Amino acid sequence: MSALSRTRRAWHWAVLAGLALVLVWPAPASAHAVLVSTDPADGSVVAAAPTNIRVEFNEPISLPPAGNELLDASGKGVPVDVAVQNNALVLTPRSALGDGSYVVAYRVVSADTHPVSGGFTFSVGVPSATTVSVPTGQEQRELTIVRVSLEALRYAGLLAVAGLVVFVELVAAPGVRADRAAMTTLLGVLSASALAAAAGQLLLTPLNVLWEGGSPLSGFVSWRTWADGFSGIGGVTFAMVAAGGGVAVVGARRDRPVLAVTGAATAMASLILVGHTRSYGPPWLVLVSDLVHVSSGAIWWGGLIGLSVVWSDRFSLRAVVKASTLSRFSTLAAVTVVGLIATGVLLYWRIGHSWSGLLTSDYGRLVLVKAGLVVPVLAMAGWNRFRLVPRIVGRSDRAAGGTLRRVVVAEAAVIAGVLAATSILITQSPPAPKVEPVVPEHELALKLTDDTTAEVVITPGTRGVNAVELHLVDEQGRPVTVVDPPTLDVRMESPKIGPFDHPLSPTGPGRWTATADFPLPGTWTVTVSARLSTFTEPVVSGTVVIP
Repeated sequence: MSALSRTRRAWHWAVLAGLALVLVWPAPASAHAVLVSTDPADGSVVAAAPTNIRVEFNEPISLPPAGNELLDASGKGVPVDVAVQNNALVLTPRSALGDGSYVVAYRVVSADTHPVSGGFTFSVGVPSATTVSVPTGQEQRELTIVRVSLEALRYAGLLAVAGLVVFVELVAAPGVRADRAAMTTLLGVLSASALAAAAGQLLLTPLNVLWEGGSPLSGFVSWRTWADGFSGIGGVTFAMVAAGGGVAVVGARRDRPVLAVTGAATAMASLILVGHTRSYGPPWLVLVSDLVHVSSGAIWWGGLIGLSVVWSDRFSLRAVVKASTLSRFSTLAAVTVVGLIATGVLLYWRIGHSWSGLLTSDYGRLVLVKAGLVVPVLAMAGWNRFRLVPRIVGRSDRAAGGTLRRVVVAEAAVIAGVLAATSILITQSPPAPKVEPVVPEHELALKLTDDTTAEVVITPGTRGVNAVELHLVDEQGRPVTVVDPPTLDVRMESPKIGPFDHPLSPTGPGRWTATADFPLPGTWTVTVSARLSTFTEPVVSGTVVIP
């Protein structure tokens, strides 16, 4: 069997293994953005209908095309306006809610582009006798399989482009570059890889819109889905992949190393626009580690593809040329081993939250699968470096050359499996950190007039920077309209500190928010002033004890 036939057979097995892994692997069960609180609270009964319904998360979120709705007790949709304010999803009913129970179904996209969905219930006045259950969205297996397959295609293409550029420009011996047939094949594989990466990203862009919105795969044929995909970060990512890959091919074909490397780097940089690393810090450490990790993988993947071409029997390359290329790659591969292992451990440390998650979460178990696949690759690479390379370079051992071809094909097949595992890994969510709901430590009810109260909530109520919420309500709990925005200041009488004025930002009818710094523990005075009418501006104060 020729080396080319063995390569094709290895690719077939790798694709089948990747598809099998997709079919048996469980669906995503968690996501990065974690629910912190809801207002109204889940299961609560409020006296007055809320003007806004807020769903707070632990990190900034964005809004998908669909998935957010308010239902009444019968399951009928209630018209609402949906918006995002940093970490909060806000649903604003277009008309006042009547008495009864309501169901909120939410779906948002966390910073790493993973969708997060859920729901809760609340009641206004008297709860309804019966109510519909909270809708639960189910990820479509067909959509997941198609996405994972295209992710594998995109990753394999991108890493091959970058790795082959390094191989052609830095690893291949001069004799390889002088052989027209070998170079034609190498550049052909480079072009095909760039095309595969662009095609994968092109098709992934609308599919990601469907995934984020919880829509079925049938929406792929809708022009709206494509427009939504390419109007945001998906359009930028595709442009970087397509343009970068094209520039890399042109640079390699015209023997312009700087142009080729620039194009490959541009295409690879598209990987940092989305993914897990966008949600973790410190950003410089995680992003640099991610780039080193994928670059090391690219050098190895592209190098093995290049070696399989150079050592093919189809070309009349001299043994000394093959040996020189092999020696160069072996040295470079030894460096990438360090980069792969070090950055792999570091990335899981920053993303995985706990080492126990390797066994208790889908994400962790898949990391172990990926690491397990890398182990035989490292073993084969070590065999090449310390046993086969000395026999080939030093003694021109023909038998060792044949063994090397088989080992290189086997390495490539296993790395293809690693890429398949990676394509699934990026669709999974790491184990989320445990986020406890924020419980306000201090609440003040300050009477502005007989029928108007200023409710002040200070969270978390400890020394340092706190969030302050101000609600002006009447006796029935309804928001109060003011002539001018209220003012708020804090001070400490002993020792004498302040007063410090804190600008208030409106968040809804009768609602404002601010941040206040309590630098010392002790008793602090909080003062609120509100102009209720042209001639009425009461000023009230209360105290809180900051531990």
